[in-house]
Amino acid sequence: MYKQRLTIIISFLLLLVSAPVFAQPEKQTLTITPPMIKNNVAPGDVWRTYIKVVNNNSTEIEVYHEIKDFRGGTESGTVDFLASDLEGEHLLSNWITIEEESVLIPAFGSMEIPFIVVVPKDAVPGGHYAAILLGTRPLEDKAEGAVMKVSSMLASLILLNVDGDVEESGRIREFSTNKSLYTEPKVRFDVRFENTGN
Repeated sequence: MYKQRLTIIISFLLLLVSAPVFAQPEKQTLTITPPMIKNNVAPGDVWRTYIKVVNNNSTEIEVYHEIKDFRGGTESGTVDFLASDLEGEHLLSNWITIEEESVLIPAFGSMEIPFIVVVPKDAVPGGHYAAILLGTRPLEDKAEGAVMKVSSMLASLILLNVDGDVEESGRIREFSTNKSLYTEPKVRFDVRFENTGN
């Protein structure tokens, strides 16, 4: 009886020791700077700059990019990314060039990703908006069948203003509070502003 129990206990311990260990994937964190770039340019200008990506992980990471146009979304301050298949020379994404398809960033290191903005000579005056999206997997990577992908995503927003005749005007559409009577000096005001320019 004692030998039988001892055999069961030893077998159980051997099973635990020999069982495969599945390590949890390490959480990957990246930092991008600057998160937003603003600049004024003239038609025909060529502007060179870069964004910096910091790898906060103990392993090297390959980072891929995609350039997408965006517009203002809801009144809560979100942005809507536009479809990649849109065409038109007025789109800022068509003016931006990044030479390298991917960049390998060493552990706890950083890398500058240079890009060039070539503004057309007939560029429409006013605001043009795009984002450089960075991810740990190719953003346009396609595979057959059911595939699950996990990718850390970052974006650096580019707000470009092209010089020229632009009508900048607006008006306050609504100014209100959430109550009609307050018993303390803490008052919440809601302001809605309308862009009436071109």
